[in-house]
Amino acid sequence: MASRSSANFFDLASGASLDIPQTPRTLPRVMTLPGIISDVANILPLHAERDKETARWSFTLDKDSLLLQLGDGFPPETEVLYVGCLEVEVEANEQEEIAQKLLDEFKCVPTFLPRDIQKKFYHGFCKQKLWSLFHYMLPICPDHGDHFDRQLWQAYVSANKIFADKVMEVVNPDDDFIWILDYHLMLLQQRQELQGKLELVQIVNPARSSGKDVQEAKKEMYSTAKKEMHSTARRINEVYDCPDYRPVILIDRSVDCYEKTAYYTVAECCIVNALRDGMNLVPYKYIVCRHGSSLMDKAMGIKMDSPRTSMLVVSEFMGCSASLSGAIRVNPWDIDSVAEAMNMAITVTDSEKQMRHEKHYRYISSHNVAYWACSFMQDLERACQNHYGNRCWGIGLGLSFRVLSLPPSFRKLRIDHIVSAYKRTNRRAIFLDYDGTIIPESSMIMSLNPEVITVLNALCNDPNNTMFIVSG
Repeated sequence: MASRSSANFFDLASGASLDIPQTPRTLPRVMTLPGIISDVANILPLHAERDKETARWSFTLDKDSLLLQLGDGFPPETEVLYVGCLEVEVEANEQEEIAQKLLDEFKCVPTFLPRDIQKKFYHGFCKQKLWSLFHYMLPICPDHGDHFDRQLWQAYVSANKIFADKVMEVVNPDDDFIWILDYHLMLLQQRQELQGKLELVQIVNPARSSGKDVQEAKKEMYSTAKKEMHSTARRINEVYDCPDYRPVILIDRSVDCYEKTAYYTVAECCIVNALRDGMNLVPYKYIVCRHGSSLMDKAMGIKMDSPRTSMLVVSEFMGCSASLSGAIRVNPWDIDSVAEAMNMAITVTDSEKQMRHEKHYRYISSHNVAYWACSFMQDLERACQNHYGNRCWGIGLGLSFRVLSLPPSFRKLRIDHIVSAYKRTNRRAIFLDYDGTIIPESSMIMSLNPEVITVLNALCNDPNNTMFIVSG
């Protein structure tokens, strides 16, 4: 298989708005290649509402959608298409009209999944299987913990096929860029009719889950955990409570956004101690709230030029812990170290709290969605700048199919060349990989078969050979 183009090679890689001040930022150089950028995600950045009297659909852009905000990182002249599902179900006889309306007005291309496939694809395989897997969690509910549900897997494959077919309808394979977001669409790059034609990049970015497995676990364990939390809070308060002071305030209910904003604003320290998490935005929200705005300062009676402070204690297993270098990182399983970190956070000097806050706020102000999108497109442009001159080779079958992009000078190593070179030399260093060479890559049996042992012994018996087996 050869092609003028390359594919993806990174395997395949309430209230009123607050006037938060904007800090000038320097964006990286953006793409200069021609073509349309197609952002493919599970859900389109749209709000949909049906008029009860006329039964007609109306749509508006979801300004808070991450997918929509990616466009801030592209040049103004860049044409962006959005491919994904709607959050509402549209009848079959309305789909063609709705699809044309969304394309004309919002540059959105809807994929209409059948109801049964949508349920099994998203609420089934994505939330019950993949979300737990990507958060290092084993299935914990009785009816899903001991078997693989093939129907959910088939729905996942079918949904990815529908997405892939829709992408093929709108893409120009010679010039366009395809950006696939999140774990819902990991099979798009497996479609062989796309291989060698499109630039496919998979970003694994898991979302919050309320899947069936989580809900069933809550029924079994939440009652016990709730009792323990309230008991611990009550025990501490009984020892240290006084008329004007309550050391532990336990809020066991849903909290509105405006209320959380108030807590973030007055908290001298924020602790986010997740056992495993990806893109947790709580530390970022906390920093922004602590920095304040003109409206917040006025409401709290704070001078605008007064110094701002904040302290963060975050789990080292969170995705943002490496980015927020001023935070105190802890292992959430080590209770003593967490306690020491909390003590350090509230006892450091005000000048250090101010220094850490300023460092975090500068980073958050400059590294926003637009910066991330811009950086990503720069990497994508760099990865494919020479793709027209490369040769693409297909290896594997089915879902193991991959495409390798190699320079024109590459030549496949042939056995007769190896044998000829082996016979001409007097000293040889032979490096053999373990997985995939000494034993099959998918084998569960780690011992070598007799034929392999015989070949290795023959090579080692030659005094001119030096053998290395590389593993790990």
